[in-house]
Amino acid sequence: MNKHYKNSFALLLNKAVTIVLTLAVSILFARCLGKELLGKFNYGLSIIAFLKPIVDFGLIGMVVKEIHQAPNNRVKILRNVFTIKLCLAFIIVLGVFVFSYFSSFELKFLICILSLGLINQSFAVIQFYFEAISLGKNNLIAFSTASIISSVLKIIFILNGFHINYIAILFVLDTTLASLIFVLILYRRNKSIFHDFKIDFKYIKSITSKSYLLLLSSFASIFYLKIDQIMLKMMRSYEEVGVYSIAAQISEVWYFIPATIAAGYFPKILETKHSFKDFKIEVQKLLDFLSFLSILIAVILMFIATPLINFFYGIEFNEAATILKIHIWASVFVFSGSVFSKWILAEEKYKYSIFRHILGATFNLILNFVLIPKYGGIGAAISTIISYAVAHFFSILLLKKAKWLFLAMVKSYLVYFRLPIIIKKFKS
Repeated sequence: MNKHYKNSFALLLNKAVTIVLTLAVSILFARCLGKELLGKFNYGLSIIAFLKPIVDFGLIGMVVKEIHQAPNNRVKILRNVFTIKLCLAFIIVLGVFVFSYFSSFELKFLICILSLGLINQSFAVIQFYFEAISLGKNNLIAFSTASIISSVLKIIFILNGFHINYIAILFVLDTTLASLIFVLILYRRNKSIFHDFKIDFKYIKSITSKSYLLLLSSFASIFYLKIDQIMLKMMRSYEEVGVYSIAAQISEVWYFIPATIAAGYFPKILETKHSFKDFKIEVQKLLDFLSFLSILIAVILMFIATPLINFFYGIEFNEAATILKIHIWASVFVFSGSVFSKWILAEEKYKYSIFRHILGATFNLILNFVLIPKYGGIGAAISTIISYAVAHFFSILLLKKAKWLFLAMVKSYLVYFRLPIIIKKFKS
């Protein structure tokens, strides 16, 4: 296995520690709060999720590529991207507080508290900086330390019956701790980054002129990731949101795998870009591996969904098992779609990225309007699968230059019939 895959698995360990702790807290959270309060909390998180892409401004996906193409400009890239994100975060948080002050929104205090976490998104650029220079172990240290401390505090707060507004503070605390650790590690490795902090407005203009397209794409992507919970509240109830959020969380918790592996392997894809033949080979390897994992995860959860939900969350959330059995198949398209996203970055087809996500969001919105009133969470899960299939798979057919990628995805979905050939390729 080459160094790029090893780097990706190191990053996976980083994410896995956080995910395990998050799920443990989630289980306790659901059991103590019940359907309605859990639904309210996740409804608040869904609203904040819509603001996160604005802070990212499409820049995170470009950091690794920018550093790879111009390694001598690492410090300039880090400084300027951080500055952009921090300014955007403060503007958005201020906007949330002003809006909340003049509104009678039921969850305005919860939303205000959770919005503070958007400021910490600015420091995520350090995380991707470490990944770009193959120092993923620093991310592991930051996230693991922050998650352990925050998770212990969350458990204490939940068991002692604290109001969800106080628990929301801890959801901001874990990213705050991670951000501080990122800064400390970066300071120890390269103090010069913090000296003479100059802003290059010419560079900012250059990178934002390209990244704004990815911003629109990210917003459309988060739209069909979170709109289902908002529409469930509007058309059904907080209780439905609570049940659906359990299934969605277990299903979506696996999405860090393709994102992390694709990010770690992206430099290899860029290295082979000069040779279309080698480029296709590397992309196919990555697609095969991700499809293998996604189908395996989906099949396993199909069989264990009911006992899993009943054992960990209780009979109260039994309906989440049926939703999970459907929702989990969206991961097959999410896993392979992560490769499509990297192809878009490599080929700089940013406008197409917007188009495919808007297409998926449109399908999701329409299908939710049709299916949620009648089928509730099950309808939302069906909408999710179809919209993900449209955005991450069928939309490729509309781009002539990427039709080979569509065929590569189809081939990867047949991965279990091609295992002997794939094993031989991975050994090479």
